[in-house]
Amino acid sequence: MEVAGRKKYRVKLESEERAELKSVVDGQGSKERRRRAHILLLADENSKDGAMADARSIASVLDAAVGTVKRVRRRCVLDGLEAAPGRRTQTNR
Repeated sequence: MEVAGRKKYRVKLESEERAELKSVVDGQGSKERRRRAHILLLADENSKDGAMADARSIASVLDAAVGTVKRVRRRCVLDGLEAAPGRRTQTNR
């Protein structure tokens, strides 16, 4: 959720985490997993280039939904980096 240009969930990755996500993006995983990893790389505020302005710009670059970008950011911040690129476990199945 972004309020007046501020991001509620801010992604700040270390260099090791960035390298791990880059390997996921370049790897053989599913398209969804690679896209989620790419979202986190673009949203990283500690990168040399800085984070992209908002979820809308990341979504347009990756041809993804804005809600997807926001959910991936939220999962990274709340559940950790390991949970963010993967699929969420389904409940009440």
